[in-house]
Amino acid sequence: ITPPSYSLTGTGEQTAITLTPASPMNFGNQAINTTSASQVVTVTNTGTTPLNVTSVATTAPFTTSTFAGPLAPGGSTTVNVAFAPTSLGPATAALVVNNSDGLTPPIYTLNGTGVQPVINLTPASPLDFGNQLLNTPSASLPVTITNTGTGTLHVTSVSTAAPFSVSAFSGSIAPNASAIVNVTFTPTSLGA
Repeated sequence: ITPPSYSLTGTGEQTAITLTPASPMNFGNQAINTTSASQVVTVTNTGTTPLNVTSVATTAPFTTSTFAGPLAPGGSTTVNVAFAPTSLGPATAALVVNNSDGLTPPIYTLNGTGVQPVINLTPASPLDFGNQLLNTPSASLPVTITNTGTGTLHVTSVSTAAPFSVSAFSGSIAPNASAIVNVTFTPTSLGA
């Protein structure tokens, strides 16, 4: 007796997660106690079966928008990631796509550095103009504004009160860079 032939068929399936752009995502320098602009991460199911995403998460000082739900094969969604440092120095965390399919998510690294500007004025206070004739402007004395910190210093204005005046300045001062303003004394009354 010849045994009957019995055909078997099947299709191998797989769930897979791809995150783009490529890891790591670098936020660069960010002033402490401020939040960076968001960057977008695309989560794609590159497998052949639906992917059941339960959450997308990270840890402080990084934040992410959330997503939970199914992703069809070839389907994708985006999440927004931001960096909000509360201390100086480098920070690293992982962005994790949790799922109910038992799939180990890829490691997606987030990097950033918390920075802070520090203002230093020279020469040391007080700035002494000595004796000056009434209603006559003194010679200008320079004051150097130096950023001795690790973050960019954004100066919106420099001001003083009468009978002193200061040259206008607004702009950014990079770490370890300086700007000079000039101060003048024009007394309108006797005495200090």
